[in-house]
Amino acid sequence: MILSFLLFILIVIIMEFNITNVRRIFLDFFKNNGHKIFSCGSLISSENTSLLFTNAGMNQFKDYYLGYKKSNFSRIVTSQHCLRVGGKHNDFEKIGYTNFHNTFFEMLGNFSFDDYFKKEAIFYAWELLTGTNNFNLPKDRLLVTVHYQDYESYKIWSEDICIKSDRIIVIGNNENNGCFSDNFWQMDNIGPCGPCTEIFYDNSTNPSDKITDSNIIYSERFIEIWNIVFIQFNRDINGSLIPLKIPLVDTGMGLERIVSVLQNVYSVYEIDLFNNMIVFIADLIKCNDLINTSFRVISDHIRSCIFIIQDGILPSNEKHGYILRKLIRRSIIHGYMLGVRHSFLYKLVNYFVHCLKLNNYLIKLDVNSISSIIKSEEDHFSRTLQKGFLLLNKKLINLKTNVLDGKTLFELYDTYGFPIYLTKEICLKNNILINFVEYEDCMSKQRKRSRMHNDDTVKLKFSDLILSNYSSVFNGYVNFEITSKILLILKSNKMVKDIFIGQMSVIVLDETSFFFESSGQISDIGILKNDNGIFRVDKVKKYGNIIFHIGVLISGHLSLFDVVCSSIDRIHRKCIEINHSSTHLLHSALRTVLGEHVVQKGSFINHKYFRFDFFHKKSLTTDELSLVENIVNNYIRDNVSISTTYMNLNDIKLNNIIFLFNEKYQQEFMRVVKIGDISSEVCLGTHVKRTGDIGLLKLISDKGVSLGVRRIESITGRYAISYIQSLHSKINLFSKLLNSSFDNLENNLISTIKNLNLLKKFSEKSKKDDLDKNVIFLKKNIEVFKGVNFLFNYLLNLDINNLYKIMCVLIKTLNKIIIFLFTNIKDDYFFIFYISENLDYLFDKKDLINFLSDKVNCKIYFNSNIGNFRIKNNYFTDEFVNEIKHWIFDKL
Repeated sequence: MILSFLLFILIVIIMEFNITNVRRIFLDFFKNNGHKIFSCGSLISSENTSLLFTNAGMNQFKDYYLGYKKSNFSRIVTSQHCLRVGGKHNDFEKIGYTNFHNTFFEMLGNFSFDDYFKKEAIFYAWELLTGTNNFNLPKDRLLVTVHYQDYESYKIWSEDICIKSDRIIVIGNNENNGCFSDNFWQMDNIGPCGPCTEIFYDNSTNPSDKITDSNIIYSERFIEIWNIVFIQFNRDINGSLIPLKIPLVDTGMGLERIVSVLQNVYSVYEIDLFNNMIVFIADLIKCNDLINTSFRVISDHIRSCIFIIQDGILPSNEKHGYILRKLIRRSIIHGYMLGVRHSFLYKLVNYFVHCLKLNNYLIKLDVNSISSIIKSEEDHFSRTLQKGFLLLNKKLINLKTNVLDGKTLFELYDTYGFPIYLTKEICLKNNILINFVEYEDCMSKQRKRSRMHNDDTVKLKFSDLILSNYSSVFNGYVNFEITSKILLILKSNKMVKDIFIGQMSVIVLDETSFFFESSGQISDIGILKNDNGIFRVDKVKKYGNIIFHIGVLISGHLSLFDVVCSSIDRIHRKCIEINHSSTHLLHSALRTVLGEHVVQKGSFINHKYFRFDFFHKKSLTTDELSLVENIVNNYIRDNVSISTTYMNLNDIKLNNIIFLFNEKYQQEFMRVVKIGDISSEVCLGTHVKRTGDIGLLKLISDKGVSLGVRRIESITGRYAISYIQSLHSKINLFSKLLNSSFDNLENNLISTIKNLNLLKKFSEKSKKDDLDKNVIFLKKNIEVFKGVNFLFNYLLNLDINNLYKIMCVLIKTLNKIIIFLFTNIKDDYFFIFYISENLDYLFDKKDLINFLSDKVNCKIYFNSNIGNFRIKNNYFTDEFVNEIKHWIFDKL
C-alpha cells in the first residue's frame, strides 16, 4: 500500500510539473508581475551575430543591449528554443555522457530594460522557486553564487533573502582580471557586460551539511538551474569598464533542468518526455539496455533534428545544414553501436512529434515531410558508412605494421563522414595505433585550401565600428534618390578623410536609397555625387546596422561629412524587382502543383535571371514544369496588386504567412509582401507594384543541387521575350536546313536523327574493320630477333586514338614484344612505342629515352612500358628510323 501511494504521488508530481505546466507557471508568474510575453524567436540566429543557431534567450534582444534599438516594453519574459552545437557554447560532445546537457533545449528568461535591477530580479527568482503557489522548492536545498566584486547582490541574498553565508559562494576571478570569471558575463571582448548570480539545487541526501569548499558547486551534487545577469557596464577597447546609463537584467533557466528538479529525478533524460522517448526507441530497435548512453544521444539528437528541419533547414555540407547532417549521422552511428543495421531514425519522428505536441510544442511541418528528409539522409549516410567500413577493414587487413596511416584516417573522415572516435575505437579493439601527425598534416592542408577559397570582398573591424556607433538607414523602397551625409570612408580597410579619382573605397552614409545584398537579391548599383565628385557604387553590403557602398571614385574628389545625392540605377532595380516578385509567384505555383512540402531553400536574384532552390525529392516532369509555368503566367496576366505591411511574429504564425526561419531578417515587426490571395511571405527585398509589371516568365531548367533539393532557373520580362525570339529563329533555321515546314519539323528531325545513328553505326563498323585489317597486316610484319618479337611500322594517315587502339590489341595478343608505330599528322609525325616488362633485363628503358631525346630534340612522354613523342617533318628521315632500329638491335 505504501509503495502504491508513493507511486501515485510521483505520478501526480510528474503530471503537475511536466514541461507544459512548468513553462506556463514561469510565463504566468512574470506576466502577473508586469512582463510582456514575447514569442519564441527563431532557432536560426539573425544577421547581426556570428552564431548559426540561437543559443540563449537574449539573442533576439541583442540590438537592445547594443543600443541599436529601444524596446517598446521595459519588462519581457520568454521561453526561447536554443541549440548549442558550436562556438563558445558547444555541448555536442557532452550529450549522453552528462546528466544535464542537451543540444536543443528551452531557455526560460525574464528581462528588464531600464526598469528593475538586482533586488527585484533576485526577489522574483526566489519567489518563483520557493513560493508555495509556484515551484515550492525547499529553501534549504538552494545555493547561490555571486561575483567577488558584486557586494550589492551578496547583501541582497544574505540580508533580504536571509540565506546563510555558507550557502552563498563567492566566485573569484581568473587570470587576475575581474572580467574573466565564471560569474561575469560578456557578449564579446568589448561591449555590454556585467556580474552574474547563479542559483543551484542541492541533490544531496543531507542538504543541511555545512559547505566548506566553494568548488563543491562543480560536483554532481549541485545542478545549476538559474543564472541572473546584471548588465551594468560597457567594456571599451582598452578593457575599461564604463557604467551604463541604463542597466539591464537578463536571466536564463533551462526548462528541462528545472523540470528534472521538480520531478525529483537526477537527469534531464529521466523526465517524462525523454524517458518515454527512450522506451519507444528501445522497443523499436529491440534493445533492452536502457541505460546505454546511445539512447540518450539518439533521443536528444532526433528532437534537435525535428526542430531544425521545421525551421527550414535541410542536411548539407555548409553552416546550419552541416550541423543537422552531423546530428543525424551521429545518431545513426549510435544506432550502429546498439546493433542497428538498417534505417530507423525516420521511424522515430511520428512518435516524437506526438510527444512534443503533447508538451505544447508547435510543429509546423507534417510528420511525413520531416520523416522523408531524415530518411533520405539516413539512407544516403548508411551507404556511405558501409563504404567507410569496407575501406577501413581492407586497410586493416593489408597493414604490414600495427600503425594505420593518417591519410586513411583523414579520407574516412573527410570523404565518408566516418567519425574519428569510431575509427579510434575499431583500431583500439584490434591493437592498432594511428598516425595522428600525418592526419593533422592532411587536415592542415585542407584548412589552407578552404581559406584560399574563402573570398570576402569587405573585411572590416566590426567591433571598432560598432563601438563608434555608426549606423545607416535604408530608405529606398520608394525613394530612388536621397540626400545623405558621408559618415565614414574606408580605403584599404583604413579610415580616411578624402578619396580621389580612381580610388577603390567603401562609403557609409547616414541614409541611403541603395538596397543591400539580402533575401537572395543582389544589391543596387548607381552613383553617389555632389558638385565635387562622383562615386560609382558597384556593390552594397550590410553588416549589423551599417550599410557599405563599395565602388570607385570616377570623378573629382569626396570628403568625410560631404553631403551627396544617393542615386540608384532605376532600370537595374526594376529588373531585379521583376525577378524577385517572380520567385514568390513561382514558390506559390510549386506548392500548388507539387504539394505544401515544397519549402524554399535559397535563391539568387539578379537583373537578368533568378535561381530558386526548394525541397522536393525528385525531378519535375515536363508536364509539371509546363503547369507551373502556366500558373505563374496566369498570375502575371491577372495583374494582381502587390502590397507590403509589417507584422509581429505572432500574427505571422496565426495567418500562416510563409516565413523562412533561416531568413536573416528577424525583428519585432517584420515586412510581409502580399500578392493578392496568391502569396504572403516575410521578405526584405524589393518588388514590383503589380504582377503585370513582370510581363512574362519562362522556366529554363530544373536540376538537383543536393540531396532532396531542386533548383529552377528562370528568366522574365524582356529577357524572356528575347529568349523566345532566339528559340523561334533557331527553329526557323532548322526548318530551312531540313527543308521542312514548321508542322512537320519534329517528324523530320526524328527521321534525320535515326538516319544519322545508322550512318554512325556503319562508320564505327567500318573503322573497326580497318583496325582489324591493320592488326592483321602488322602481325605479318613482325620480325623475330634473338627470341624477341620486334615490330617497327608506318601507318598512313591514322589518327592518334586509332593508333593507340591498335597498340592495345597487339600488346594483349603478343609476348616479349618491342613495338614502334608511327603515322603522319599534318606537318608532324607521331610515334608510339612499347617494351614488354619481361624484356627489362635487356636494357635500361631510361637509356632508350635519353637516346631518343638527343635525336628528336623534343619531350619524350613515357609511363611504365608505353611512351610517345611527336616530331616535325624535317626531323623525320629514313636514317633516323634506322638509327632507332640499330640501337635496339645492338642491345639485343
